[in-house]
Amino acid sequence: MRASEERFRTAIGAVSDIIWTNNSEARWRASSPVGAHSLASAGSGGCVPFGPCRCSDPSEKIREWVGVHTDITERKQSETNLRASAARVRLATEATAVGIWEWNVLTNRVRWDAQMFTIYGIAPTPDGFLQYHDWSDAVLPEERARQEEILRETVRQRGHSQRKFRIRRRTDGEVLHIEAVETVRANADGEAEWVVGTNLDSTERKRGEESLRQAAEEIERASRAKMIFSPPSAMSCARRSRPC
Repeated sequence: MRASEERFRTAIGAVSDIIWTNNSEARWRASSPVGAHSLASAGSGGCVPFGPCRCSDPSEKIREWVGVHTDITERKQSETNLRASAARVRLATEATAVGIWEWNVLTNRVRWDAQMFTIYGIAPTPDGFLQYHDWSDAVLPEERARQEEILRETVRQRGHSQRKFRIRRRTDGEVLHIEAVETVRANADGEAEWVVGTNLDSTERKRGEESLRQAAEEIERASRAKMIFSPPSAMSCARRSRPC
């Protein structure tokens, strides 16, 4: 009996669950040194109780209650941190107009965040998943083969890559310039499973750069035309020792 109790205590000490009893005199007894503190904080969300059992004597009189509490404080904190991190990422992507995507190379399914759907002009899906061809069909035909080749090589190398390509937005057919960065994420067996990356719509910047280039060319042409058609100055005539 004593050996059995010792094994039971050893097993209890190896887990984070707290086994407690509450007898007819309302006296609590917990299975770990932190049990009393955890039970006291149970009502504040620090612990989750699991179905207490009633123990009765032969006359059906309740002798004590026995139950289990699990301390989920760390899990709750991790969930809070994860939500906060996700919120920061969402704000950053919205502020920079960067879309985040994931491609499962084993199932060929793609998952997009809200910004990706906006960039490509595709109606969002409930779970964010869509098919690979939803992306590839949007890439301009003359650039598609090269883009897919780069992606396949990135998967083979289990590395990362950067790309620039153009797409045709589904909603209005407008051609957009996209800058992409991606990296491969391996599974437990070391095999490439996910490609995770970003897309940035750089169309407006490209248009600005093109406008500046065209303006510079116009200025250059105007400057040359002025040099060709401007009449010579009196000083230049004097230097030539001839009338102009």
